Amino acid sequence: MNFQQLKYFRTVYECRNMTRAAERLHVSQPAVSAALKELEAELGAPLFVRQNRGIVATEEGMVFYGQACRMLAQCDSARQIVREVTEGKTQIRLGMVPMIGNVLFPKIYQKMSGAYPEISLDILEGNSYEVIKRLEEGQVELAIVPEGVDCPGMARREIYRTRIVFAIRADHPLAVYRKGYIYSQNIGRVFEQYGISARVVVQTTSFVTIRTMIDCGAAGGFLAEEICEGECGIRTFAFPELPPFPIYLFWKQDEYLSGAARKFLKCCREL
Repeated sequence: MNFQQLKYFRTVYECRNMTRAAERLHVSQPAVSAALKELEAELGAPLFVRQNRGIVATEEGMVFYGQACRMLAQCDSARQIVREVTEGKTQIRLGMVPMIGNVLFPKIYQKMSGAYPEISLDILEGNSYEVIKRLEEGQVELAIVPEGVDCPGMARREIYRTRIVFAIRADHPLAVYRKGYIYSQNIGRVFEQYGISARVVVQTTSFVTIRTMIDCGAAGGFLAEEICEGECGIRTFAFPELPPFPIYLFWKQDEYLSGAARKFLKCCREL
């Protein structure tokens, strides 16, 4: 079994037609047929059957398709890794939750730019589940997400802790309450005291959206406390029910981690 056979098989499976597959591969149809016959002989099972409308994968072929795609992806990854080692990779693909990025990125970048000025970051943002999915699919090398996401097969390291606070504009009616009182009461009861029915109006990972809603007085929102520090235009309230939570750096366990990514991990350890 070799890379070429797997590539030919995948193309035939997706085209459902030997001639179209050969055209896509830029090879002759006999070459594709010969490769498939060799593959079927090695596996000891037919992978396709002919029908009136073309060829159709057998049950064995359908099962093998998923395996073939994974093996081809691993081959592509191996080539990319070798190329990166040879050329000396200096860019890191990083997945990050936007609000965490606002808290952590300046701290990380300050350390990275000072210690490793040759390394650049390509950041893909999304919610925690989107970021981890990108890590699983190989779209990013590293992912920074808060606690609470199940990540089997991933290595992780805690790199930071923050606290979520409730933020409102300074002249909002709720801001007249003493901070100590809000610490000891359920937020819903505070809303009821003012005759306000607490309801969720927006759910978003965008710090800009949340902050805009707060600035214009349309709503209050939950933000990392570091984002609110030094902001005279807003009031914040912390709650015992929302203790500090850890933020983790994730990467694929037992898989190659580029030199640039290892340097990034070293910087994160020092936060």
